[in-house]
Amino acid sequence: LEYVMVSLVWNWGSFATLSYRDPDDAMRMVQVRDFLAGQSWFDVSQHRVNPPHGGPMHWSRLVDMPIAGLVLALRPLVGAATAEIIASITVPFATLGVICLGLYRGLRNFLGVHRAVLSVALLVTCVPILVQVAPLRIDHHGWQIAMAALVLMGLLYENPRAGGWTMGLAMAMWLHISSEGLPFAALTGGILGLLYIARSQEWPRLIRYAGILAIGSPLLLLGTRGWTAGLEVHCDSMSPVYVAPLALLFPLLWAGKMVAGDTSMVRRTAPLAIGGIAAATLFLGSAGPCLAGPFETMDPLVYDIWYKGVLEGLPIWQQDWATRGVILLPSLFGIAAFALALRDETETRRRIIWFCLLALATGGLALAILVMRAMSFAHLFVLPGLAVLIARIYPRIAALSFMPA
Repeated sequence: LEYVMVSLVWNWGSFATLSYRDPDDAMRMVQVRDFLAGQSWFDVSQHRVNPPHGGPMHWSRLVDMPIAGLVLALRPLVGAATAEIIASITVPFATLGVICLGLYRGLRNFLGVHRAVLSVALLVTCVPILVQVAPLRIDHHGWQIAMAALVLMGLLYENPRAGGWTMGLAMAMWLHISSEGLPFAALTGGILGLLYIARSQEWPRLIRYAGILAIGSPLLLLGTRGWTAGLEVHCDSMSPVYVAPLALLFPLLWAGKMVAGDTSMVRRTAPLAIGGIAAATLFLGSAGPCLAGPFETMDPLVYDIWYKGVLEGLPIWQQDWATRGVILLPSLFGIAAFALALRDETETRRRIIWFCLLALATGGLALAILVMRAMSFAHLFVLPGLAVLIARIYPRIAALSFMPA
């Protein structure tokens, strides 16, 4: 509540004129306005861009819906302009609420209530996350972080079935919101595969995650783009080139487990290896220019003049030293805390969870090093480690008799 109040006061002067800090936020509101004015659900192009053909945006209608719903509900009461202001303020805070709830719900049973609350308190001091859920920040970045929090929540569920459903639904939504979730989908799938190899009881979590991705991804694609646009190949958004490997992986995992069984680690590894190799082969054979990355297919002039100037898409070695520190330090402290917890844990199941958190945090850091905008996900994943680290050193801090120390 205090963060909300401070944010409102801090940004108060920007509300009346909808002074968005990023052009993408302004374009998102334009897209919502066009949709409410009658533009087709399946048409997310901007017809004012590159007239008369229009500019294909490949943006997700899912992100438009909370904004459009609030504007539509409030417009008769306060007018269109005020409704847009309220929606632009409310939706980012609602997104932050989802992130906080997902983080707390996931950690409550594993770390206990107090450390889970401490993790949430650390969350609302994490600048790379807060800038994506600040008032007027209505683009898709905040919702990506929210889906990442729900993926983490599902990973920590004791019930593997509920965990698999949660992780699969959250990741399917994340991939549809932005293809930036693809490396995290692979990272999470790899972690779930290792979980299953270690414990056969984790099969329900893995197969539900794979199944929801295989079924939910094409349904979301067709449900928001339609048949014609849904079958087009785009490297910078969810399209058949990314859906096909997911659709292949699920039946191969299922059939492989039925044939090999799960009575040994070797038998549990076999379907994972076969399914993973087959899905990777399909992607490598069908991705074409997308193998170079989502933005490498741009016109070279656009790529050099525009994209290379977008710092959030560049690797750590092209950032200034201050930014490098912001990217690295929280993750390194969190990873160290996970390693210490893994070393000291005696219960087998909890050791496995600590290993999963360590792997998720390490993978998140690796991706943040390659692409700066992945920093917010990396910092989210290390929050439990930072909370545990603070809890470990707090008794020594509390014992100090000299208050400034």
